Amino acid sequence: MKAMNASTARKLFARVLESVIDEDEPVIIVRYRKPVAAIVPLSRLSPAERTAVTSRPAAVHGRRR
Repeated sequence: MKAMNASTARKLFARVLESVIDEDEPVIIVRYRKPVAAIVPLSRLSPAERTAVTSRPAAVHGRRR
């Protein structure tokens, strides 16, 4: 499993997604030396999780703080 700091993941987001797809492995996002999130291939989700995620409309805009 790969780990990557948040600023690098942001800059290389398309490459991170390709890596997750191609290798079918999650990428852990680290911020201030602590794991805070994971980008996980859909194949790793349970059928119920996959249905819940794919049945919701996609958000157009991300939330900023």
